[in-house]
Amino acid sequence: MTLALLALTIETAAFVPSAIARSVEDDVLYATDILDYLVHKKMAFSDAHAIVGGLVHRSIEKKCRMRDLTIDEFRSFSTLFGKDVYKIFDPKTSVRGKKTFGSTHPDLVMGEVKNWKEHLKISGGTKKKKRKKR
Repeated sequence: MTLALLALTIETAAFVPSAIARSVEDDVLYATDILDYLVHKKMAFSDAHAIVGGLVHRSIEKKCRMRDLTIDEFRSFSTLFGKDVYKIFDPKTSVRGKKTFGSTHPDLVMGEVKNWKEHLKISGGTKKKKRKKR
C-alpha cells in the first residue's frame, strides 16, 4: 500500500523549475552547511549551532540574506570564518557536500536509482493500473 501510494505521488508530481530556483535563494537552507563548515574547522557542534542561530537572527534583523553579510560580520561570530564561507551559498556545492548514506550527493542518488532499477527489474517492476474516472 505504501509503495503504491508513493508511486502514485511520484507519478503525479509536478516540478516547477522557477519555484525551485526561488527556493534555493533562501539562505536558511544553508544553515546546516554553515554548521558543517564550522565543525569541519574543529568547532564544537553546540557552539557552531549557536553561531548559526546568531547569523540567521542577524540576517533577519538586517532584512538581508546571510550571504549578504560582510566577512567582518561573519567573523564577529567566529574568527574561523574565511572568505570561502560565501561558496556555501550555492545549491550545487551544498548538494555535493552531503556524502552520508541517504543524502543528496549526486553520486549517491544515482547509485540508489541504479539499485532500484535493478531491484524493480528483478522483482517484475510495477504495472501501471488504469485509474477509474470519477
